[in-house]
Amino acid sequence: MNVNKHNDTIKTTLFLKTVIINFCLFWVFNVRGDSSFIDNKIWDISTNKLVLETGQNSSSQHLNQSHIDFFLDKEISLFDKIAMVNAIGCTRDSVSLAEGYLNPDRFLEILTDSKYESGKYADPVTNFYEFAFNDIKLEFNLLLVYYYMYALEHDTSEERLSSALEDIQMEIDLVELANPQIIIDKDFPYLYRLVRSLIQSQLWRIKNPKNGLHCSIIGCSDDYYTRNLDSAHFDGEISKDLIQNIQKVLVRTNTLNRGLNDSCENIHYNLRDYIFIKDISIAKTKSLWFQNYPEFVYGIVTVLDFNNKIVFKSVVDGGDYIEIDLKNLIPGQYTIEAQGEPTEREKLEHKSIGTKIYKVRLTVTE
Repeated sequence: MNVNKHNDTIKTTLFLKTVIINFCLFWVFNVRGDSSFIDNKIWDISTNKLVLETGQNSSSQHLNQSHIDFFLDKEISLFDKIAMVNAIGCTRDSVSLAEGYLNPDRFLEILTDSKYESGKYADPVTNFYEFAFNDIKLEFNLLLVYYYMYALEHDTSEERLSSALEDIQMEIDLVELANPQIIIDKDFPYLYRLVRSLIQSQLWRIKNPKNGLHCSIIGCSDDYYTRNLDSAHFDGEISKDLIQNIQKVLVRTNTLNRGLNDSCENIHYNLRDYIFIKDISIAKTKSLWFQNYPEFVYGIVTVLDFNNKIVFKSVVDGGDYIEIDLKNLIPGQYTIEAQGEPTEREKLEHKSIGTKIYKVRLTVTE
């Protein structure tokens, strides 16, 4: 046997294996990283020390017990928990990837350990609400943590992202059905909408549509959830800190999706996002679809230039949205003013819907 030839064969085999492994790692760290979903950092907006340390540590993408303890801590805000998921990111260690054992799987496995379970255990994917923590707020928070983690892990799969959007709503419906008078964390509705918006924006990026409702300014709206929980009890009002944090996330999200909007003829803005988005920038070649519903369905929407001269005016007469054609506007700064008027029924009920004036800063570019 030719020993030198045998050694050369072994070296060649090892070299090829090294090349293949390095290529796979390159794909995991770089190709997946091209996704706007992964690139959209949230963790560095948090002020929590552990979240910041996790995000700065490139070797921390392996979910461990300290992360679980973090998610179970009732004193830690839901935003910081969502930021922690973002800091951990997707599974990156080669062994877990090879075995298909990902962070969401590890998350459920640790949570279903007997020391956390005080009631009958059921399949966590279809019956997450049966985790018996004796705290509905915590269960909702863990539900959101899990689905955001799941979506990050499968950020390139249209099927799995769509499934995540459907499943999380199903779980919420089940919780509400079992507990019709639940008291929900004050931050949950907003962060729920934020996570859904992040997942939805990634779906739009995968599908790359050129028109329709997908060409939206990514906001924090979710009409279905808002209607569904109108009767729920919320524990307090949203804090200024959370508003500012969500604003920062949405600015980044819309910046990352700017290329998507560039391919759209019509851009959609939902007035429900007013609390988070009061400043929008759109090219004059586009049309802006301004959704006034459900804030009001009767009223007036005007656009004023920097001299407060009205350059556009539209009466809202029972419609959900209006079109603002920007083609006749010169590039510059404008203000959109929207004011609702009470319906006849609201007048009878003495509701003051017409007292609020929404002012959105509009920058028109070439």
